[in-house]
Amino acid sequence: MSTAQQKKVDNKTHRIILAVIVIFAILLVVVGSLQTCSQSDKAVEEGLPTWAEQTQIDAWTQEVIDDFNNRDYQAIADRYADGSVTAEQLSENLSSIQDELGAYTGMGTTQYLNGTSNGRPYATDISQVSFENGEGEFRISFFDDGSLAAFYFLRS
Repeated sequence: MSTAQQKKVDNKTHRIILAVIVIFAILLVVVGSLQTCSQSDKAVEEGLPTWAEQTQIDAWTQEVIDDFNNRDYQAIADRYADGSVTAEQLSENLSSIQDELGAYTGMGTTQYLNGTSNGRPYATDISQVSFENGEGEFRISFFDDGSLAAFYFLRS
């Protein structure tokens, strides 16, 4: 075999090896992405997560309930970790319910749950509450820095 023919064979072999390496690298990236995307959040469980102290969760919950009762929707919106909720949205969804329920009269039973959202652990306080003209339930979830993961008020 001549030197020119040998160089052609070597170049062809190098191209095949390079193509195999590139395909393998692409497969590694795709498989790694699929594994990351397919990792689901932890199922919701009863109780508080290990990072949470009940007194702190209770204090944060009371702050949010106070903001709700004072109709300080901006304060609630500002607590959202991702900024996904506005004061205007909260006002639109809550004002008429608050008008109907009247003044807040107190809290009843509380239950705690925990889980993860996008890989970030949270604690949820579910509190039964009373108003002059009815009852309701707060479901308030916090991340470990006190920011809101979720805020729901359900009329009973």
